[in-house]
Amino acid sequence: MRKGTLQPRQAARRLSWVPVVAVIVVSFLSATPRAGAATHCVGTAAEFQTALDTAAGNFTNDNILVQRGTYAGNFSFESFEHHPVTIRGGYDPTCSTRVDDPSNTILDAEGSGTVLSLYQHAGGGVAVEGVPMQNGGYRGLWVRLINEYGDNSIENIALFHNVIKDCRTKGGVYIMSEPGDAAFPGTVKIYDNIIQGNIGEGSGITVLASWALPGGYVVFRNNIIAGNSANSGGGIASKSIYADPVIANNTIYGNGSNSGGAIYCIVSSAPVIINTICWNNSPNEIYATSGNPAITYCNIKGGWSGEGNIDANPMFVGAAGDYFHLRFGSPCCDAGNNDVPGLPDTDYEGDSRIVDGNWP
Repeated sequence: MRKGTLQPRQAARRLSWVPVVAVIVVSFLSATPRAGAATHCVGTAAEFQTALDTAAGNFTNDNILVQRGTYAGNFSFESFEHHPVTIRGGYDPTCSTRVDDPSNTILDAEGSGTVLSLYQHAGGGVAVEGVPMQNGGYRGLWVRLINEYGDNSIENIALFHNVIKDCRTKGGVYIMSEPGDAAFPGTVKIYDNIIQGNIGEGSGITVLASWALPGGYVVFRNNIIAGNSANSGGGIASKSIYADPVIANNTIYGNGSNSGGAIYCIVSSAPVIINTICWNNSPNEIYATSGNPAITYCNIKGGWSGEGNIDANPMFVGAAGDYFHLRFGSPCCDAGNNDVPGLPDTDYEGDSRIVDGNWP
């Protein structure tokens, strides 16, 4: 089995520490390329930046298809148009077929600057799928969506199946969602990513949704967030007013900060945390400045009151080697909650999460 899955297969059966998104029913921006959009097939760093520049000013939706390979440099997109951009890695040289493996298409800043910056001034949307970002000297990924003109609604931010690692100064990922239309309050979807080994002022991943309107939401699901170090919120930092984060079926391990080693929520964030492992984070696992976190069916080192929560060594196969599969006999087997709307069928690696629901 490959490393990186959250609740992996054991023997002939899958574990059922299952992912859940509670009462989230609004559609997200899909990372699937949009029909009718401009399509850019890129195979070099220069072509990738050219595609980003073109997409910023061509007054249409854009799909940027990135061929398999390594792209060195710092890449940026800044648009004043209300049109979404989708970036997907893993394509062959003709961009006719795609292998969904986040190790095959790499953006590498080689220790300088931010790997990828995406800035939408007039709303729109951003989706990035299957594109590892590494060795940022300042940050891995920076995304900002804002409606500066008051006449367009903001849409969504979606990160699917990416790896953001080994970035310095400001941390791994920083997302700002600032909608300006009550009909489209803005959503952030963080699915199936590995965020690891980032060090700096910011956390492994920070989501700022302080201007989100009622109905907006932030969801972290099926992610591995490990070995990051920050001032606050070593793993996840969520800063929002209306968009209480849902943190479901993540493994958050070995992160460090001044407070909230695994998860740090400020302003009025009242996180819903479910089916998640928070283990060996320092100095504490979860910190929320206000609101009452709704934490259930989680394995949290040091314990936490709430239905289904446990405090027991999750028995990873080899966390020191970034191998977060669970060993036979792990207390996390069959310890999650299956009966929640939005339950995904698979884990990070695409393996089924539930087989019979009563193993071991």
